[in-house]
Amino acid sequence: MSFNDIALELLRKQNCAVVVTGYIDGWVGKGEYIANLHRFVQDDVSIINQCKNPREDFQCKELKKKQLFILENFNTFKHYRINSGR
Repeated sequence: MSFNDIALELLRKQNCAVVVTGYIDGWVGKGEYIANLHRFVQDDVSIINQCKNPREDFQCKELKKKQLFILENFNTFKHYRINSGR
């Protein structure tokens, strides 16, 4: 699955604040709070679009892994309304 496919799927989800928890390749999400899912995804897309070779760039690969993890586990995370104050 390409990064664009992952980003598109996340952007199709209802926009919300989300608490990401879990484990992925050395990264432990211990309640990482994302205040605005769509903004978070768009910021990552912007970073990747600025990269000259995203397939080889370490940061781009990590962003893709993290977004794929969020997509695959989205329904297991706690969701909140945006600006709900958690």
